[in-house]
Amino acid sequence: MNAGFFKRFLAFGVDYLLVSLIVGIVTMGISTTKVDSLNKQLIELENKAMSGEMTMEEFANQSTSIMYDLEKASLPSDIVTVVIFIGYFVVFQYLNKGQTLGKKLFKIKIVEGKKKESPRFITIITRSMLIDMILMRLVIIVFAIALDS
Repeated sequence: MNAGFFKRFLAFGVDYLLVSLIVGIVTMGISTTKVDSLNKQLIELENKAMSGEMTMEEFANQSTSIMYDLEKASLPSDIVTVVIFIGYFVVFQYLNKGQTLGKKLFKIKIVEGKKKESPRFITIITRSMLIDMILMRLVIIVFAIALDS
């Protein structure tokens, strides 16, 4: 029997909340003073643009540079985030025969084929790359590294 959308949505919400909590705890120590400084600069620029102290063109030019530097400074925590997401949504799910903690809570799991067998590793990787937004994070990391070279 197929799980309904609402049940799957809630299971994903539980999983995403759990993984986000883990990522937050682990990457808390990775956040640098440079990231904090760049965030403050960006907020100051936004305030200047909103108050009319600078034109939108000036804001666009200055904020682009700051956002680029911010992305480079965030790279270590982005890499850790992807590793944790892959660990949970791919490895943990595979080792638990298609179930994450959220799926276990709602008594659902991923199955493959008409015989409803445990999913193959490639199936879990493919689903996770698309559904759990791991692919998007990997693309951002690759671009950040490539642009820095």
